[in-house]
Amino acid sequence: MAGNLIIPRVEVYWGKVNLTSYAGDENYPKGDPLVYKVECTLPQQSDNPSGSMMWVPTAGAYKIYEKLLRENADEQIVTTFGYAGKKKVSFIWMWGGNGYSYGNTMALKVFLLSELSGLINANTRSVANNEDNSMTMLGAVQTTERLFAVDKLKIVRYTDTARKDLQDNRIQNQYGRDQTFVSSINNIVKENGNYVFSTNIVSEAATTSGNTSVTGKTETASKLVIFTPYQHEEGKAPVLDGQSRGYNEFPDPTKRYGYLLGPSLINTMERSFQWAPPQQTQMPTPAKRSTPKGDKGKAGRKPPVNKQQEKASGVGAVSGTALAATNPGISVALDKVGPRKQIIQQLEAAAKLSFNTFLVPALVGIKPYDIIYIPALDAEGPEDIEDWIVNTVDYNQTDGGVDVSVTASRTYGFGGNLMNPVSGFVFLEKAKTLTTLEKWEEYAWCITPSALPVIEVMDTTTDRPQGNLLKLPIIPFQ
Repeated sequence: MAGNLIIPRVEVYWGKVNLTSYAGDENYPKGDPLVYKVECTLPQQSDNPSGSMMWVPTAGAYKIYEKLLRENADEQIVTTFGYAGKKKVSFIWMWGGNGYSYGNTMALKVFLLSELSGLINANTRSVANNEDNSMTMLGAVQTTERLFAVDKLKIVRYTDTARKDLQDNRIQNQYGRDQTFVSSINNIVKENGNYVFSTNIVSEAATTSGNTSVTGKTETASKLVIFTPYQHEEGKAPVLDGQSRGYNEFPDPTKRYGYLLGPSLINTMERSFQWAPPQQTQMPTPAKRSTPKGDKGKAGRKPPVNKQQEKASGVGAVSGTALAATNPGISVALDKVGPRKQIIQQLEAAAKLSFNTFLVPALVGIKPYDIIYIPALDAEGPEDIEDWIVNTVDYNQTDGGVDVSVTASRTYGFGGNLMNPVSGFVFLEKAKTLTTLEKWEEYAWCITPSALPVIEVMDTTTDRPQGNLLKLPIIPFQ
């Protein structure tokens, strides 16, 4: 019986050109990859997503790269990580530059940027937003979108709780000098104790065939999502089950997904807690200064990010960095939950966790603001499970698969202090069913034993003369 090993696959499309299985023109072997070591980094809120990929260091491959830069530089690049027939997650990029090295070891590294880094990049405006009888925070965000002329791009999205909080609370006025779009949005929503998450995750499966453009002329695929602190989330199901997500069900960037962490899902994991003085903030903030750079394109040719910028009527692009003046000039008229949410933000950043592991199907699609649950192997009650908030995620293609590195945080404390018991108890019940290493393997690899064909094998290791008849599931190769 022949087949392929069940390993994670990486696909890269530059426009309609498949870089992981090239069509075969330009004297390059048909079906061979043009790229390797594809990497995707998803930050919490201090920056936009970033990525990179190594180009095959051959003359034929370099010739194809030169052609793509000349003819397709402003087209989208889609990177996909996952398993054929199981689960996958895709990210949208624009070409962001490259780095060469020459000599005995040749290398070409291509840098990838989020669309939001080039769509509204570097332009600053002075904000004056005032009404006689105050305005809702949600209305202030929408007015800011119109001020920066990006309202038709539908960039800003909200969780249900975040939208409700911003609608129920009000500001008197908003003033700012030399602000970027993202800093203006952040100044409003952070007063209410919210996070700004820049995401380039594709949320529709039909867009990853390499034959369609993920970004249209009137809306970006990349988004800014407003999240509230995890302990403040409301609803009957604040956390969805990420492991059971289907093959063509792409993760919704506005939702939180939960993943159990245990045997077969961890390579290395570290926990730590370091007390921070009261005057020291523990959580990252989008406050890194970014200086606009001039156009250095050849013969008046603009870099791809500038071409994308033209789609926004010349307006500058969401970089997770803030160029705002030190005083944002926000006057709050009514905010019943903001101060409490800001305290929760600090508490949820107290303890730190990091882990690195092979990208098994269960973890495909994990992203910042998702939740990971770490249960005891004999979990019975809430004191036997911890919930952690994902901060950053890094997908990294290796020689034999894909690794995923995750950092997370939570409140400091001992067992029994689930940050959000409503979702915590749901995942506790699921953890109770994972009683053996075999069941953890089924969870990690999304295997349903009842759906697998069975083969009968005679176990001759027993002392019984006739042996034992074992029924073993056949796991199909893909």
